[in-house]
Amino acid sequence: MNKVNPEEFRQLVLEGKSLSEIARYFNVCLHTARYWERKLGLKAKRKFPMQKVDPDKLRELYLKDMRIREIAQYFGCSKRTIYRWIERLDLPKKRIGIARGFKWQIKVDPEKFKELYLQGMKHKDIAEYFGCHPKQVCYWIKKLNLPKRRICKKRCPKIDRAKFKELYLRGYSYEQLAKIFNSTVDTMRVLRYRLGLPKRKRRGIKSAIIEIVEKHGFISREDLAKELNYRTDSLGLPILNLILSGRIHRMKFQSCGRRKNLLSRTLQRAGLSGRTFYYLDEDKFAQFIAEQLIMNLDDYRDFHQKIRALKLALRNTLPMNLYNAVQKYL
Repeated sequence: MNKVNPEEFRQLVLEGKSLSEIARYFNVCLHTARYWERKLGLKAKRKFPMQKVDPDKLRELYLKDMRIREIAQYFGCSKRTIYRWIERLDLPKKRIGIARGFKWQIKVDPEKFKELYLQGMKHKDIAEYFGCHPKQVCYWIKKLNLPKRRICKKRCPKIDRAKFKELYLRGYSYEQLAKIFNSTVDTMRVLRYRLGLPKRKRRGIKSAIIEIVEKHGFISREDLAKELNYRTDSLGLPILNLILSGRIHRMKFQSCGRRKNLLSRTLQRAGLSGRTFYYLDEDKFAQFIAEQLIMNLDDYRDFHQKIRALKLALRNTLPMNLYNAVQKYL
């Protein structure tokens, strides 16, 4: 059974109801209402009647370089309507809106453009001369088959290849060579390849860690990461491999809990609580630990008794070899 009664539909149209109101009355969609409008040969009232566009006024506004949006607001219609009228009146198709301070389509004199370009004028200056965008300058260069310019702001300095070879074979890094010759690291690599010089073996992270620990004797995890320019969490695996192979040793001071004994209080005052150290020189590291413990005691009353208490606490904390070394300095 049809929801729409043709007689009622005709009566509502004669009353001046719009299609949306009629569709709401019969509880149907707008497409159904339009179907019955065509079928019955009626013409319902439009909620938004079409605005009349004056062709002469539109041509005048269009040729004055007024924006499409402004013309649509002037006539009280949509931009699509204005575009249809532009096609109907056969007006020149150009973008009349001014965006970012320049017109999109500008008349360019090819001969003048060629003359300015061959004189060496910059793209930016040519664009300002014609009042166009720099991208349009590139378009005209391609269209007129003009030779492309080689953009080189700074001429690369000449490099003495004999001196480069000598310094490279001495062991200078690419960064050091780049500073000496006032060039870039990539240029140094290319020059090494052209001269047929042997590649440098890349120093691994493990060898770098051992080298730094040997240099200092001992070092904290934070200082090691700073010297290697690594994150502390990224050093976990290579350091673990070195510790398991016995190439370096690790000592982690436990952070003090709620119950603070003499050792935990002294370590916290010295800034060693919860820190991890890597060492190769046991004697140097033991001297450092003893100095920090003595310098950061609560007070020096009953000094010998406190040192004895520290020794007993360290016996359960330090490895035996390191503990024996620390005893010499306490």
